Amino acid sequence: MPRSKDLTLASRNLRIKQMRDDAYTLQQIADTVDLSKARVSQILEEFDEEVTAGGYRAFLAANGELGLAELTKILRKDSPVKISASGRPAYLLDPDDPSGRTLDLSKPVLDDSVKIDAIGKLSPLLDRLSKLRGADARIEKDVADTDAIANYKQYVQEVLEERANLQKQVAELTAKYEVIPSGEPAG
Repeated sequence: MPRSKDLTLASRNLRIKQMRDDAYTLQQIADTVDLSKARVSQILEEFDEEVTAGGYRAFLAANGELGLAELTKILRKDSPVKISASGRPAYLLDPDDPSGRTLDLSKPVLDDSVKIDAIGKLSPLLDRLSKLRGADARIEKDVADTDAIANYKQYVQEVLEERANLQKQVAELTAKYEVIPSGEPAG
């Protein structure tokens, strides 16, 4: 709980902390709450003093893992059929129709806007989780605990494999949506 006794300031300070947890930059937070970057940094330091670094890191990592699980569900889920302005499902045009007016009812247009948004949020989340997990930290050479090193290497390998799988899914989805029909059928 923030030190401020003023509920308005406490609410603002909590919002600042939540924005930082959501990976907003200090400048974005400062612009949103109409404070300087330095003041935002001070407020965040006050939160850090109240919570141990390890506990806060674990909290952020747990929230990041939950976010990653939700993004993974979104990316694995089938996309819904796009609905036209008239409220009917949209379909691609039948390529066998020389007039170009007949719809191919076996080929609906899929609405992948949610997946595209998820793809945009995936990379920053993976980077943040890598930092929180310490995957970007150098391993000290004089560590004598070989079991800990082996476990850490296995964990990092699993993280890298998970990331590679997600990047593969992102690449497949990106490739899929680079070939977009030139026009959607009316109606």
